Amino acid sequence: MIDLTDWKLTLPTGKPGKPVEIQGMALARYSDSHFFTNEEGLHFIGPCNGVTTSGSKYPRCELRELDEKGKLASWSTTKGIHQCGWLVCVTHLPISKPEVVVGQIHDADDDVFTILHSANVVKVMHDSKCYGTLIPNYRQGDEYEIKVHVENGHINIYLNGTLKCAFPKKAKGCYFKIGCYTQSNPSKGAKPGEYAEVILKALSLYHHE
Repeated sequence: MIDLTDWKLTLPTGKPGKPVEIQGMALARYSDSHFFTNEEGLHFIGPCNGVTTSGSKYPRCELRELDEKGKLASWSTTKGIHQCGWLVCVTHLPISKPEVVVGQIHDADDDVFTILHSANVVKVMHDSKCYGTLIPNYRQGDEYEIKVHVENGHINIYLNGTLKCAFPKKAKGCYFKIGCYTQSNPSKGAKPGEYAEVILKALSLYHHE
């Protein structure tokens, strides 16, 4: 079982612009075969026609980092050390637009970067800019380990212990998001029943201010 004390789960269900969110003891006990289970890893399912958050056109079944008081985390890339690591695999992608984000850092305004599965390629992206390719030929279901290390205004991203991507970035109001952020919807041609599925086998979080 993965410790979810420092995380909040956003589900692709609820009212438009106001999806269901779960945290605390409720999250530790939560399971729903349609979207999320916590047995032998975290299983996230993001249906393409799911409810989206305000300001987003894509659905997500995704964890959002909290601080030690259970409030929304907010840290700076230029102060302290911030790390997140996770063991993950993607087991299903939408047919219409086969893309899913499995992790990201978001700041007060926008994503700082996303780790995007686009068909069989795993890339580090921000909008249309690619910071680097992590896996050029991903086989669906293969597990891999990501570690993100942030310090002194620099972001380093490791794949299975090897540094693969590094770039400078000054940002504040930051937090990690991990899970299944499906990058397709009916307007992109997604038909009923299309979805993305991500399985998380391990998750760690570290901050030192």
